[in-house]
Amino acid sequence: MRYVRLNDMFREINVARTEGRLYDALDEFSKPSLLIIDDFFTTPVENPANAMDLFEILEAREGRGSTLIATQLEPDQWYLRINSDLCADSILNRVVEHARFLDIKGPNMREYTARLKAEREKGYWD
Repeated sequence: MRYVRLNDMFREINVARTEGRLYDALDEFSKPSLLIIDDFFTTPVENPANAMDLFEILEAREGRGSTLIATQLEPDQWYLRINSDLCADSILNRVVEHARFLDIKGPNMREYTARLKAEREKGYWD
């Protein structure tokens, strides 16, 4: 199993690319039986090489392992976050083809904890 935030994955791959060990880095994300990618497309994928890297990883994982994607965005918004139409189509086809979607409803935990913290600190500075 491997857990990684999408931007951290790209950072690792980009460092590996500059050090001449790109394929080793891609293998590290392709081989686990379960790859958990968090913050999926929270920020746009501006670098076309990173879009291609993500495609290569998902392609290599197809039929070999499970990929869990955690995101705050609806799948119909993912396409807009990739700066390459061809890669966007290829990535989304890989992700959606055998996907099971679990939409968790409930309170926004960041807002909830911020509100609790504000209530605890109320009057602290008085």
